[in-house]
Amino acid sequence: MVFPENKPMPLFNPNEIQITKTTQWRHETLKNRDRGDTKFIGGDPATLTLDLFFDTYEGLPGGIAGGLKSSLKLIASAAGASSAVDVRQYTNKIFELTLIDSDLKRPPVCELWWGSFNLIFKGYLGQLTQRFTLFTSNGMPVRAALNCTFHQFIPEEDEERQRPSSLARDDDPIHVVRRGETLSSIAGEEYNDPSVWREIAKANGINNPRHLTPGQVLTIPVLNLT
Repeated sequence: MVFPENKPMPLFNPNEIQITKTTQWRHETLKNRDRGDTKFIGGDPATLTLDLFFDTYEGLPGGIAGGLKSSLKLIASAAGASSAVDVRQYTNKIFELTLIDSDLKRPPVCELWWGSFNLIFKGYLGQLTQRFTLFTSNGMPVRAALNCTFHQFIPEEDEERQRPSSLARDDDPIHVVRRGETLSSIAGEEYNDPSVWREIAKANGINNPRHLTPGQVLTIPVLNLT
């Protein structure tokens, strides 16, 4: 089932659902080092991709009116069945998920529910490809395959609740000093706050913040905000 902001629309049994999640890392080449320095930048929204098959050649889609069959394979057949109906009356329900809603002033955010998995994804339809593959003798489309890609949507208030109540870098808890760096610049890079450089100094037993050596390995402590 797909719920586009409290407007339920059934989707029946996709053959396959693919969920993809990627993260972004930055690699910095350092002079006189074989490996350089790799830093975690952040995560990208997850995507959910599924294929849907509509066939109205023999009237309403098989099983339940308005339902979508699994995307298995397209089987060629002769056109012209008298009971055929225009498949776009069903595919348009998906296409409308890409259009601006007059009340929302944007396309709707959808909740995707599937059997015992319950809620499997929440996001917006970011990409839709429609292929019409069978037509009646008068040109009416009666078979279509849709490829849908939903992008994860997390409301800002939900993201704030999920954010940990600590301030520290998200990858390795160490930092290799580069030429020209200071404790303040390192604190700015690691915490986005140069003023907390003393915490790094304390964690590493540094009495004189001016005495940093290129290649020196510093421990980056987790700072509690509470």
